[in-house]
Amino acid sequence: MADAVAARYGTPIVLGGRSMGGRVASLLAAEGRGAGMLALGYPLCPRGGPPDARRTRHWPQIGVPVLFVHGDRDRLCPAGRLDDARRRHLPDGLHRAHVVAGADHGFDVRVRDDRSRSDVDAEVVGVVDRWLLDVIEEERHG
Repeated sequence: MADAVAARYGTPIVLGGRSMGGRVASLLAAEGRGAGMLALGYPLCPRGGPPDARRTRHWPQIGVPVLFVHGDRDRLCPAGRLDDARRRHLPDGLHRAHVVAGADHGFDVRVRDDRSRSDVDAEVVGVVDRWLLDVIEEERHG
């Protein structure tokens, strides 16, 4: 489907999703689909346990730019564990991560963090927008 959309509109297609949707996007990217991959709250660890190897086994086959966005309170995607998995399983230079302060797996923040959901959404959209512009520019100009 992504290949058909790219052909029809003549633009690079970036695959992405939140949580399990990001995992599915990563599986498709590992198959060579899409010009990039976006994962919002990637489910690296089942219910806060250790990372599940089945969730990273395919990462070495991903040959497109990858952006992970997750909260620093995300029990399914702890920052340190994601950083370690990225270093071990993804090609250098193709992956980035952005950590949203105070956010959990659903990007909800606590009242005491003095941030609204709109603030968090604006941060995420800004990060993704800048990354997408980089991916599209790289795809068009190599």
